Amino acid sequence: MAKILVIDSEREARNFTCRFFSERHFDVAWAGDVLEALPIVKDGHPDIVVLCINTDAPWDIEALKSIKEANPQTRIIIISSDDDIDIMQKALQSGAVAFLSKPILLSELIDIVLRNLKKNRRYFEMKIEPKNE
Repeated sequence: MAKILVIDSEREARNFTCRFFSERHFDVAWAGDVLEALPIVKDGHPDIVVLCINTDAPWDIEALKSIKEANPQTRIIIISSDDDIDIMQKALQSGAVAFLSKPILLSELIDIVLRNLKKNRRYFEMKIEPKNE
């Protein structure tokens, strides 16, 4: 089972993203910030990290670098509320595999995750149980 770590300081957004991946049978962990996430990255070896950044905080790119140092094989997807081209370029140069601006399309996010896991969409299709009425 693929492991995903969601790092987001906004609890509602983090919970939504975690639920989205859990419903698709990913092994999901979460953290509110990078300091909380680093032990998970080192010990849990997530395949994918979804890192929500605030482009006003210059340390966020350093956070990306810290994650890559802790586990170089982890693929990092950046989600930002800003589509600042300089931040996007720095993130990609620092090792991110993708940069998405909010509001994100969940179909785009899952496609990026699956592409980086080298899986097709059917591999993790959400199983929907029929409702008994």
